[in-house]
Amino acid sequence: SDLPEGYGRFSYSDGSIFEGQLRAGRPHGYGQLKEQSRTYGGRWSDGLPHGIGYISYAQDATPGWRRYIVEMQEGRIEQLGTVTRAELERRKWWLPLHES
Repeated sequence: SDLPEGYGRFSYSDGSIFEGQLRAGRPHGYGQLKEQSRTYGGRWSDGLPHGIGYISYAQDATPGWRRYIVEMQEGRIEQLGTVTRAELERRKWWLPLHES
């Protein structure tokens, strides 16, 4: 098969960028999707966010910003909480693959 496997990075036509693990050319495992207004990082299953992850929004990109911890089920948010950057760094939870 010519579909990417393992680790990869690719851009979508809308400018979004996915970086992370792939299976059969689709996000699967851990990865991060950066869109214009938000970033999702966490677990993926067959191309959809699925499991524990975080969402951060562009307008929150200030020192001490918050990330929203989420439980995803087939691309839908099932549970939501918040955590500060300091807490994420202290626990080393769901840090981005490449923070800009």
